[in-house]
Amino acid sequence: MPYTFRAAPAAPPSVAPSPPAPVDEGKLRTEDERNTTAIFRAAAPSTLFVTQLRVLIDQFQRTATEVPAGSGSGFAWDDAGTIVTNFHVVQGARALTVTLSSQKTYPAQIIGVEPRKDIAVIKIDVPPGTLTPLHVVDPRVPLEKTVAIGNPFGLDHTTLTTGVIGALGRQMEGIGGVTIRDMIQTDAAINPGNFGLLAIEPSTST
Repeated sequence: MPYTFRAAPAAPPSVAPSPPAPVDEGKLRTEDERNTTAIFRAAAPSTLFVTQLRVLIDQFQRTATEVPAGSGSGFAWDDAGTIVTNFHVVQGARALTVTLSSQKTYPAQIIGVEPRKDIAVIKIDVPPGTLTPLHVVDPRVPLEKTVAIGNPFGLDHTTLTTGVIGALGRQMEGIGGVTIRDMIQTDAAINPGNFGLLAIEPSTST
């Protein structure tokens, strides 16, 4: 029986795969992530690093050296050098320095303290426009978003944690057994060093 041979069909011409479309990172983020990023970028320049210095005396070499003895966060209140921090950060300090987000360091002086609120006001001598004052708003209702920004554990860079306001008007015992009133309760992680600044997302309600 004769066989009939047929030519194999020609393969279709190869087509180079088209390059993937560029990814819009902004669309991959949620609205909450974009909001957190915006808050951090706005508040980070206002966040400062306060270091307490004490004198270490070497009895053998007869020398005295200033060494860091504690640290905490603070924020710029105005562009004239006024800074708000915590009382326990400056308590007993013989000298203070403030490091800006630009990593420039300036000596600071204590202007006033309020141990009952664990608040202290210090001042540095800087040219006008050096500091970025923090925009301060009043918390209105629980469940508003909060962002705790600071330098926890003495790290040399600004970090943040997020949460919500759990309640207003809380009170707890502070330094020396003094009761601190009208505190804000939040579930944002508060570590040693980042308690100096609590950014609150402004409410959009009227």
